[in-house]
Amino acid sequence: MIIPLEFRKLGSDELKRVYDIDRYEVVQTRYRRVGDQLKCFEEESEIASDPAFWDQRLPVWQRELEADAVAFGAFDGDRMCGFALLKNGARKDLSQILALYVSIDYRMRGVAKSLFMEMESAAKGAKAKSLFVLSPPTGPSVGFYLSQGFAIPSDPKPFPKSKDPSEIAMIKALR
Repeated sequence: MIIPLEFRKLGSDELKRVYDIDRYEVVQTRYRRVGDQLKCFEEESEIASDPAFWDQRLPVWQRELEADAVAFGAFDGDRMCGFALLKNGARKDLSQILALYVSIDYRMRGVAKSLFMEMESAAKGAKAKSLFVLSPPTGPSVGFYLSQGFAIPSDPKPFPKSKDPSEIAMIKALR
């Protein structure tokens, strides 16, 4: 069910609003790439909602916005409850999802899907033929991207590299 929220493009001055987002999550499963397959395994862990997480990412995201990335936010009144960042032209005909976060109280309510649809529309508007993401290996993250039509590329070498080897490279063709 999609709840009545305001979804809009963000200016760089609004990036600090991500501190409103509560990232807390208990993860039950993780994924790992084995050859050209995704393997799911049980591994319970807890992701805390730590301001230091945002402290690390904000300068990077600020630079990306200054270099023509586009950001979207989901707002419940004055509170940001979702955030997405898309980099168009990451490679020829390729747009890359750099961030997609939704507060715990708003998950499973259509917020991530709505933010994803904003990014997909922006990528198509930029003439991208594919969307790429380096997904955290958690069950909820990988599961979300799979449900949106992403798959693991048979050869991830031509795509942007991750600093975190556990991240899962995924791609979706745009029509």
